[in-house]
Amino acid sequence: METKTILHILRNPSGFSYDQIMDARLAACDLIEKYEKEATNKPKKYLLFLMNFYEANGGMLDFIDVFNSIEECKNHAKATTFEWFQIVDRDTLLIVAENYCDSLV
Repeated sequence: METKTILHILRNPSGFSYDQIMDARLAACDLIEKYEKEATNKPKKYLLFLMNFYEANGGMLDFIDVFNSIEECKNHAKATTFEWFQIVDRDTLLIVAENYCDSLV
């Protein structure tokens, strides 16, 4: 069933049979599930690097994980014993945050 038809039936159910309305509701649920799944399958955006001291040459050896938000990165860094963190935007490869982990209290 096309999205326009689903919306039309759900917005104006009079004149449609019970089965048509139920089919439109089920199709709408399927669309919602599809969109939710697509939204949650987005690649994570922020790379977290942790180190015991700032070392410009640490590179990928300091890489910990990828997160959906800067706040998630900071929460993870806060829960560790590392001294320094850097958060890098996966798309631009720019450092978006860096500081001492104990500054995240």
